Parts: sequence; structure tokens; C-alpha cells
Amino acid sequence: MSTRPVLLLSHPRACSTAFERVFLTCPDITCFHEPFCDPFHFGPESIGERYQGEEKARAGGERSKSTYGGVLENILGAATENKRIFIKDMAKSFIPSDERPASISPSLRHLSAEQLESTENRSLTLRHGDVPNPTVLPLGILQGFHITFLIRHPRLSVPSLYKRCVPPLSSTTGWRGFQSSDLGYAELHQLFDYLRGVGQIGPNIARLNRSPEDRQPRPADDTRVDICVVDAEDLLKNPEDVITAYCRSVYIKFDSGMLSWGTPEGRSSAETIFGGWKGWHDDAIMSTGLNPSTPPKTQAELYAEWEKAYGKEGADTIDLHPA
Repeated sequence: MSTRPVLLLSHPRACSTAFERVFLTCPDITCFHEPFCDPFHFGPESIGERYQGEEKARAGGERSKSTYGGVLENILGAATENKRIFIKDMAKSFIPSDERPASISPSLRHLSAEQLESTENRSLTLRHGDVPNPTVLPLGILQGFHITFLIRHPRLSVPSLYKRCVPPLSSTTGWRGFQSSDLGYAELHQLFDYLRGVGQIGPNIARLNRSPEDRQPRPADDTRVDICVVDAEDLLKNPEDVITAYCRSVYIKFDSGMLSWGTPEGRSSAETIFGGWKGWHDDAIMSTGLNPSTPPKTQAELYAEWEKAYGKEGADTIDLHPA
């Protein structure tokens, strides 16, 4: 039975914060909300493009001091015998934005040779066989997580991201101007391929099954890490079935109470946890559960909506990323 921290990797605007709220309902789970985004964007080891050159946005506060090693210490320090850890983050937070080869973050270079996947030069790309590690975390650290994935179709995620990069909402988020480098799909795919290539996930695939047997907890001696990829549309169509299957895959006991969180205490907790990212998580904060998705629309209907909201130029920009 795996007791490793669960790491849910996603891309922006994939309903991942709503997914995270499921596990915030669990008293025996400690949640971390996008902790690696801080060193990625703001800290001295920053490898992101969004805030480069914006020293005012990066200066001051704890975020400007955040390092990958510091975040990892916080996560491991929260581990207790009776609580599982659940982390939600963006895959792109671990991969340099400018496509240069990744090297281990300086704050992690004090680790042992075994943790660093022994290499003569720690600034070199780490390798496991012929598969290059695309991240700034050594494989030994990645192997300490039970890693899963959440995806959403670009026709839904890209417009949501675009909305937060243009007025009026951009004045709240601070993301002024849409950048395709923020989408995060390529990094998610790259990290998935790497983890599968080195055997950290798979070969078994987590499936959405509804038999009584498949709803039972896995045996205590079963430590496999399935290939577990959740589609946000499946999640919203069948929240109980999807969360049940997900929990079984990551060795967490499912309870139907995980699917609703409408208490004032829950909302207050979400506001505190998600408050560092103004304008990004309002829907998740105000939500009371996983709401069914609306009926799918044609590409023409979606384009008409985008054009009405953002003009032809905005609609064309969004439409450049159909898949």
C-alpha cells in the first residue's frame, strides 16, 4: 500500500482546484496548493518566464525567498503517521520555460548521491538509461511522490486562461497579456512521458470501473503506481465514479462526503489556502461541490462566444490552440 504523498500534476484552468477541494474535506489528508509555483515564478531559482523583468511583482514577501528545496522541506515536514499528503501543482513548475536542459535546483544539490541519481556533474541533465529528466528535481525526489495527472480539453481551458490575461480580470490576476508558454500542455506531456519511460508510473492503467470489487480498497501489499489520468469533463459528468476510481488508485479511502463542501468553515479555509492567487480560484472558493458540466458546444458556437467576449483578434488567438 502506497503512503507516499500524492502529487496531482495538471495545466492551468483544468478544474484542478475544484478537484483539490475534494481532498480538503478529508481530516486525515494535508493539502498543499501549488507550492512549487512560488519558486518557479518568484524565488531566486525561478525558471518561469511570466514574471521575468517584473521585479516589483517578484520583490518582497516570502514568495521571493521560495526555493524548491524549501518547499520540499515544508512538505516532508508536514508528514505524520496518521495523515496522507495531497499536493496539487502545475507540471510546468518543474521544467524551465525557455526549453534549455534542466539542471538540479541549487537548493537541492546538497542531497546525497543516491537521491541525485549519481552524476559526475550535477549541473548536467540527469539521465535514467536513455531518458533525460526534464525537471529541476532529481529522479530520487520524484520517486518519493505518487504522481497522477489531470487534463482538460484546450477548447475549455484556453479561453479560461485567456480571460484572466486581459482586462478587466488581468488587473486582479496581474497577468497582463496572453502567452502561449503559460498553457502547460507540453510540459505535462513531457513529464508524463519521462515518468512512464523510467517506470515510475505504469504499466497498469487506472480505469473507471463500477463493479463492487473495483470500489473496494486495494490490498495492503499492493504498492503499484497506476497510470492515472483524469479528464476534467469525465470528472464533472460522473464525479462519484471518477473520485472513487481515483481514490482507489492512490490508496485513499473514498467517502461520499468528499463530494460536497458547502460549509462556511470550508469556504473560509479555501479562501486562506487559495488566497495567494487573486482572480484565479473564485469559482472553486464559492463552489459547494463538483457541478455537472454543460452540454458540449460546437467549435462554431464556441468561436462566436469568444468573439463576442474578446473580439475577433482574441477569438483567433484562442482558436490557435484547438488541441
